[in-house]
Amino acid sequence: MSRCMIVCTAIALILISAKALAEDKCAVETLKGRYVFVGRGFIEALEPGAQRMHYGYFVFDGSGKLTGKQSSSRGGKIGREKLEGSYTPRK
Repeated sequence: MSRCMIVCTAIALILISAKALAEDKCAVETLKGRYVFVGRGFIEALEPGAQRMHYGYFVFDGSGKLTGKQSSSRGGKIGREKLEGSYTPRK
């Protein structure tokens, strides 16, 4: 494949992707479904050297409410939490 063809294809894909992203509006109504998360770090104020790891999921309902569950380890102490709240996407 020629270099010109590769460059033209790359530009076309970028333009198509940019248009698709511009059309997707983040709104309360469009944020629906289950989303998994995982994280780790050293964020404990009382024990700065204690490692924290967590994983879980959020379920967004499309009307501004969320629920979920999380399991975490804070310095080796295992915890499980139910999550609930509300959300408003930034514009």
